[in-house]
This record gives sequence, structure tokens and C-alpha cells, in this order.
Amino acid sequence: MARVWTLFQRLAERLEARLQPVFARFQISVQWVLLIAASVIGVIAGVGAIAFKLLINALETFSFQVATWLGEATHTFATHYHAFADFPWWLKIAIPTVGAAAVGPLTYFFRARG
Repeated sequence: MARVWTLFQRLAERLEARLQPVFARFQISVQWVLLIAASVIGVIAGVGAIAFKLLINALETFSFQVATWLGEATHTFATHYHAFADFPWWLKIAIPTVGAAAVGPLTYFFRARG
């Protein structure tokens, strides 16, 4: 871990040495650099979140198309999925909560010792 940290320190020192003349030449303050960096990181994170959501939707659509191609064997899954979509909001929260309340103690008390 210490080796990774020293690599990051060296990288930061080299980056600072190369950017320092640019900052001095254009008289850019540290606050502006941080603002620009935070904006770029925020835009990248936003695009990543949108792409992740689109990938989830594509996977869901693909899965249900495969389910329809396979026929009646997976028809019950699609039926249960759509039935769950009609549940009230509080039941959508209660079902996973009850499951977690049951699985939590099981994994705590019966986990593998090693």
C-alpha cells in the first residue's frame, strides 16, 4: 500500500511541476482549477450514471425478449415480475426488508469461520 501511495505522490508532483508554469502564465487560481476539475468529474459521473441506466434497461428488455422466445417455460417469471410492479409502494419496500432481516442473522451466526 505504501508503494502505491508513493506512486501517487510522484504522479502528483510531476503533474504539479508541468502545470505550475501554465497556471502562472494564465494567472489561474487554485479555486478555478478545482472548480473546473469538479465540473469535469461531475459531467463524467452524470454521463456514466445515464449510461448505466440505459444498460440496465437494455438488459431488462433483452431478458424479456429471450423469455418470450423461450416460450411458456419462463412465462411465469414475466407474469410474477409484472404482478410485483402492481404492488403498493410500501410492499415493495417491506418485502426486501423482511428478506434482509431474515438473511442478516443467518449470515452472521452461520458464516464460514476461516
